[in-house]
Amino acid sequence: MLTQNNTQNAYLVSLLKSLRTEFLDSNDIERMIGAKGRDEAFNVLNDTAYAKHFSESKGAHDFDLVLNKSLLEVKDLILKIFSKKKILDFLWLKYDFLNIKSLIKAKLGKQKPTLNSLGAVDVSDLQKVVLEDDKQKLPYNFNALIIDVLERYAMDEDAQDIDFYLDRAYLNLFIQEIRKVKSKALNNFLRREIDLFNVKTYFRFKDKEIEEEAFIPDGLIPLEKFRIKDGEKLIESINDFHERALLKGLKSGVEKEGVASLEREARKILLDIVSQMERRIMGIEPVFAFWQTKVLETKLIHRILTLKNAGVAEDMIHQLTGM
Repeated sequence: MLTQNNTQNAYLVSLLKSLRTEFLDSNDIERMIGAKGRDEAFNVLNDTAYAKHFSESKGAHDFDLVLNKSLLEVKDLILKIFSKKKILDFLWLKYDFLNIKSLIKAKLGKQKPTLNSLGAVDVSDLQKVVLEDDKQKLPYNFNALIIDVLERYAMDEDAQDIDFYLDRAYLNLFIQEIRKVKSKALNNFLRREIDLFNVKTYFRFKDKEIEEEAFIPDGLIPLEKFRIKDGEKLIESINDFHERALLKGLKSGVEKEGVASLEREARKILLDIVSQMERRIMGIEPVFAFWQTKVLETKLIHRILTLKNAGVAEDMIHQLTGM
């Protein structure tokens, strides 16, 4: 007999499966890529389920607003129905880190802040702490993290270090939080996330001396492998055929297109993992899978619109997005 909580969660999973039909199909994506420019590509979204989020948009330059509203609608739905809301906090952490990253760069005069309301921490609280040096205590030891990143930046004034250190801090916290759920499927996803971070770190610092602490342990690719400086020898050292093929594909993409190619390949790899979770009828795994698929879709849309705005040719967009 199902408990009330199980019934609620099974209902949520069923509801999310029905919402899956609102995702963009290959024809929608092709129309966006084939559009004459960003404005026309943005208008393609107005012919899809994203149309309901256009009310506050003032034009194609507001595409982030539309995408964030779509994600916020899903987040609100999940929190309204899922019985154990607290264990879902790890899903929203990424958006807290994006806000922190944007605010730190704004504080340093690098860019105007682009903020979202998808995180677990109130945006106004983050603004006060980062921009106004307010002493209020934030969760997850964010206060110390913010100070640490600013001190690291002051040492070499490399803005890319902000991204690297915050991405690493996010993944470490994500690991800590997701392991509280005790799900084998989520742990498999996590291990692949670790691999992708380590591979990205390896190629970014390939020609520099890098401390082993920069990598994150417990991925599927053993940590000691990343001590090998030669990419070909690194691939040859991997015993598992699947892992070797994956690493070879990632290396080839980096050589042809740079580190940015890893984002495209990561999307494919992670979608394959989450698709297996979507088959479950209840529990946190199918909810996690739906959220991840939705996030990956919005990232793809964002990528296409950004490339259209930059005037990138249609065939190159196909190549860069893998679509």
